[in-house]
Amino acid sequence: VLEQKTINTSDENLSIEWVSIENQSGVIGGDFDLNIDLGFAAGEETYRFRIDGYEGGDTLCPASIYRPDSDCAIPFNLSIDTLEPSLIEVKILNGEVDPSLESNWRTMVDDTWVVPQESQEIRMNSQDLPNPPATLDLHYWVQHDHDANSDGIPDASEYATITLQGDGEAPTANYTGVFNDYANVGQDPEGKVSLWIEGYDLAGNPIDGGAPGFENDKVTYVSMSSESPVIRNFF
Repeated sequence: VLEQKTINTSDENLSIEWVSIENQSGVIGGDFDLNIDLGFAAGEETYRFRIDGYEGGDTLCPASIYRPDSDCAIPFNLSIDTLEPSLIEVKILNGEVDPSLESNWRTMVDDTWVVPQESQEIRMNSQDLPNPPATLDLHYWVQHDHDANSDGIPDASEYATITLQGDGEAPTANYTGVFNDYANVGQDPEGKVSLWIEGYDLAGNPIDGGAPGFENDKVTYVSMSSESPVIRNFF
């Protein structure tokens, strides 16, 4: 029998119960081939294998190396992660302003206009069960800095990378980082910046953060200087 550990909170006192998940019959001394369907499960749970239904005498406990419990069952912890982490949003700080004010952050979409900065602050969050990735890699391509062959197209080998540390929260974690896109200042034509994000949860599931290239990246924004409008003539 495969049983799952549950905590019963229906009474005033908490109690541990074991719920049967799967079972398979077999002959004494034979091998058991047990197909297990845990359904939609995510996170860490405690299970145990136990021999049941033998009425011909005493059941011998497994050897001590398997750490059997008082019911001669073999308990074990199982971590399950079938979900891919999702990237909820990517935001950029609106210039050299107070980052603690939410109104100073803009959600990034394609063709967003951003003033180039030597310290361009970016923020994003990821959601996953049981835990989002601990870190995310931000791959960024600044046209007038990383376009090695001057073709105006971000090749995979031309991206620079910084690692963003998560805050450890679950199921939604926040990540912040700083990169430099100042090379696009004063350029004609204005420069573009391509961003894509790479990250994996503990089970190796990848985040949906795009890939290299304008067609595949997460965000392509326009990076150009801020200038006041000028009246050139008046009739």
